[in-house]
Amino acid sequence: MRQHFTQQIITHHFTIIIGLTLLFVPLFTNAQTFDNDAIIKMSPRFPKPYETVDISLSSTSTNLNQATISWFINNKKQVSGTGEYAIQIKLGDAGSSAQIRAEIVYLSGFQTTRNITIRPASVDILWSGHTYTPAFYKGRALPSSNSFIIFNAVPSFIDSRGNVVDSSKIIYSWSHRGVQLGGSSGYGADRLVLEGEPTSQQSMIISVTASTPDGAIEAQETVRLRVVNPFALFYEKHPLNGVGYEQTFFNTLEFTKEEMTIRAEPYYFSLDDIFNNLLTYEWRINRKDVLPQGNRDDEITLRNDSGGRGEARVALRIRNTNLDKILQEFVGAFTLRF
Repeated sequence: MRQHFTQQIITHHFTIIIGLTLLFVPLFTNAQTFDNDAIIKMSPRFPKPYETVDISLSSTSTNLNQATISWFINNKKQVSGTGEYAIQIKLGDAGSSAQIRAEIVYLSGFQTTRNITIRPASVDILWSGHTYTPAFYKGRALPSSNSFIIFNAVPSFIDSRGNVVDSSKIIYSWSHRGVQLGGSSGYGADRLVLEGEPTSQQSMIISVTASTPDGAIEAQETVRLRVVNPFALFYEKHPLNGVGYEQTFFNTLEFTKEEMTIRAEPYYFSLDDIFNNLLTYEWRINRKDVLPQGNRDDEITLRNDSGGRGEARVALRIRNTNLDKILQEFVGAFTLRF
């Protein structure tokens, strides 16, 4: 009887120990899980060389204001204290590397570490419209209604060994207004060709993200642009010196000679349509249609046979007869004084 009683006591004691163990182990495990959800982030997401970057920690379950946080940059302690969940750093040039480490000691005593490596890099987007500009023109060819636009990504990537990364060995991801252009993205896809908007009412927003295959170096760039209306400028064509591109006129032309040839030079009409002779030139003098006398539709020769004095209104309409680009049109005029 005494022996049986002793066994009961031992059995109950063993049961109590097991129960307490099952009760407290899960609570300790959950505390570790909650304390371990800290996330390290940086802004901007794709930092450029010499840019200032904000580094911060965030947690959905733990109050980081009560945690002791120490920050290290390339293994050198920068700051340490309670609630120091954010720092700001200045990056170096392309090819440099900043290794950020945050050591966190929570109020519960649990310790953890978060790391991030920043390699500043940049990518530029060069663009131009596939439109016509005269040979002497020094500006950029701008896109007009439904003309093609060519975008080129120019990365500036330097690896950890100081070597320039070949642009053909970079992965490019293109997007328009946030919509990925999968067919134009990929390995070495540093060129994008898109058709412009019909009108200037809506901007085109083109972005490219460039990254090395291992994801160690990344950069992003965005450009915004609108299509423009094509136009034409008027120049005098001299019999001996040719077209005087150094001087144009807009509203009035003094007719001091017996004969003068005027050249209309178009700007920003689709290049392919000009080469395919799809532009029409309609000249009018004092609201009467006038046919060009020579073999060029973009020129008109004016004569003052009577030698009298007066004014005449010279007007020109240029149209693109390509049905896909019917909004490419110019109407202009000037006053001829003789």
